[in-house]
Amino acid sequence: FDSRIFLTGYIGNEAATAATLDSEGWLKTGDLCYFDSDGFLFIVDRLKELIKYKAYQVPPAELEHLLQSIPDIADAAVIPYPDEDAGQIPMAYVVRKPGSTISASQIMNLIANQIKCNAFDSRIFLTGYIGNEAATAATLDSEGWLKTGDLCYFDSDGFLFIVDRLKELIKYKAYQVPPAELEHLLQSIPDIADAAVIPYPDEDAGQIPMAYVVRKPGSTISASQIMNLIANQLAHFQWRKLSHTPTPPNPNNGYCTETKIYHQPAPGGPIVDYALSLLHSPTTPTSGAISTTHFLIDSATGHRITYAEFLRQVNSLSSSLRSLYPSLSKNDVAFILSPPSFHVPILYFSLLSLGITVSPSNPMSSPLELAHQIELSKPAIFFATSATAQKLPRNVTLILLDSPKFLSMLDGKTSGSTNNVVVDQRDHAAVLYSSGTTGKVKGVVITHRNLIAVIAGFYYNNLSKEKAKEEENGVYVHPVSLFTLPLFHVFGFFMLIRAASMGESTVLMEKFDFLKMLESVGKYRVTYIPVAPPLVVAMVKSDLAAKYDLSSLQVLGSGGAPLGKEVMEEFKAKFPHVEIYQGYGLTETAGAATRASGPEEATPYGSTGRLAENLEAKIVDPDSGEALPPGKQGELWLRGPSIMKGYIGNEAATAATLDSEGWLKTGDLCYFDSDGFLFIVDRLKELIKYKAYQVPPAELEHLLQSIPDIADAAVIPYPDEDAGQIPMAYVVRKPGSTISASQIMNLIANQVSPYKRIRRVTFINSIPKSPAGKILRRELVKHSLSTSPSKL
Repeated sequence: FDSRIFLTGYIGNEAATAATLDSEGWLKTGDLCYFDSDGFLFIVDRLKELIKYKAYQVPPAELEHLLQSIPDIADAAVIPYPDEDAGQIPMAYVVRKPGSTISASQIMNLIANQIKCNAFDSRIFLTGYIGNEAATAATLDSEGWLKTGDLCYFDSDGFLFIVDRLKELIKYKAYQVPPAELEHLLQSIPDIADAAVIPYPDEDAGQIPMAYVVRKPGSTISASQIMNLIANQLAHFQWRKLSHTPTPPNPNNGYCTETKIYHQPAPGGPIVDYALSLLHSPTTPTSGAISTTHFLIDSATGHRITYAEFLRQVNSLSSSLRSLYPSLSKNDVAFILSPPSFHVPILYFSLLSLGITVSPSNPMSSPLELAHQIELSKPAIFFATSATAQKLPRNVTLILLDSPKFLSMLDGKTSGSTNNVVVDQRDHAAVLYSSGTTGKVKGVVITHRNLIAVIAGFYYNNLSKEKAKEEENGVYVHPVSLFTLPLFHVFGFFMLIRAASMGESTVLMEKFDFLKMLESVGKYRVTYIPVAPPLVVAMVKSDLAAKYDLSSLQVLGSGGAPLGKEVMEEFKAKFPHVEIYQGYGLTETAGAATRASGPEEATPYGSTGRLAENLEAKIVDPDSGEALPPGKQGELWLRGPSIMKGYIGNEAATAATLDSEGWLKTGDLCYFDSDGFLFIVDRLKELIKYKAYQVPPAELEHLLQSIPDIADAAVIPYPDEDAGQIPMAYVVRKPGSTISASQIMNLIANQVSPYKRIRRVTFINSIPKSPAGKILRRELVKHSLSTSPSKL
């Protein structure tokens, strides 16, 4: 994890802090060490205790080990002793064993025979700078390497190319710009006789490249022309940098040859192992009672299974899959098309433990939408129900979750886990589907590490809250969650794993029904419900809520879209004993980015909480790229261990969303207030937020424009009290066409999921567009909200 476990500094000693912690968070230990080829660490000595013999560094501990191996010596210590020629020489203090008469010369000879003699290394470089030991130490290292200060590279034939002097590199933001490269480009311009490039101070970037140019006689080339000519030749370099994929670390020792950074050689295991380790942890209240604590409860029938039974079925399914489908291997993708049921969590945990990538989809998706998702993820096996299987391609490996065969796979005889598949945190855990403004669904690759980072933050945050509650009330209340969320959605996906890691009971609803939900709260003593904003609105508006026992309910966790201040206040007045904790996340952040983690963080109405554990954020001006302070609006960028690996099969979208430093560009216009609370202002990406779903306007526009009677069309979000927003279409009919709004809505409804349906149509003469041909959506939004009869 990127979560730092080291000190944040030395109290009252900024100089020591700066000397020990660098700007990137690296802690300088002061220990001289090395890793072997298998990733084991060996400590040689303390750097400050090294003896400086001429240009060499001698570790006292090495000599002390050799001295203590001599039979006549009881103990020994080695220190530096001043020497006029060498600077320092090793001097030994020796304790002889009783009766030993070993002499100093004998000891020195014994040691000399065991160590490398450096007397005849015949260096062809300087031995040092006369009268300047500091410069010598900075230029010659302990192994005799001369640091030239020149930035160079060797080509594949061994020829050396000098790029520039390191000290002359221009520090532009986080980049280093070699002046010589720019000078060569400038001198290649026919109008330029000579040129030099220097660093120029800049408040935002630190330094910027500034050119001094000598024009050829008669030339009138301008500064802007020169800058444009150079800019056109550097764009390809920037593109290569963005599209670069780092070399993976060596699996044996964790060393990355490219970054020169060590990683854990075999980082952890799959998310399932981590979740179950938390479940069995003594800090989890139900860890000692998994045989009696219910994990899954069917809201309709009341059928329940305990954690022990759940784990037995997971192991049985894993064993059956390996036996019946031996070709199924780690990193294969399993496509799942099913409504919520007991079988889905069991299937998720089984597949994840086998290293199979879980790829669930909305069972209400159209065959056309599913075909695109399948093309992206290229599944090796499919899981569906009798009702959803007809939407899938024929002649694929398919298992029906409601078939006798699958039920038999859950009831095999197993004794504990028989799974020996090695899965590490870098492996893919899931491909979840997220829409974009291009209208094309993207497959978001979530790794086991991403999910572990999210669950770890939730677990330890929840642990402290539950302990505080227990101390305050003197009684432990077992948490029971009611899932109204679809399990294919990132919110439902990670919340399911979270519930298992914390030993909670989970009530599943196969199909959402408002009254059944209210009934289930009282029937199963539900304490927590993860919800989308429309459900909060429904609870505020409905008089039926008063007829049900909601006394056990403590918290609603709201995500998907921000709740307004008025709704929050009305809810609190109607349900004073229930807290609403708002959160914000994306599929690309494994579902978590910011959240309110307690009552004190739930009060800033309109906020989505503070930044989640292990994440960094910055607010970036969309035009200038400048990072902004609290109170200023800009695009939210996020970085941390929960950020997706990328979009499967879509390198261009990955490069556009993840920059070279690991920052995820969310496309959301936001700001942080002075207390660190995040407020979402608007959506830069123009997605329409219909309930908890995201509807891409471009996808609907493409479908509208494919209708023969339509000349042009644009789709915008239209405010709706219940759904938040609904898709509204502005349509230009072809001359002579009489197609109606209802006909258009029906045609689109037959091709998309229910949440993507167009629910309002207005006919106009033309779609407003920019000179570049882009739809001016803001003008359409303004027109849709105007009471004026004026036409576009």
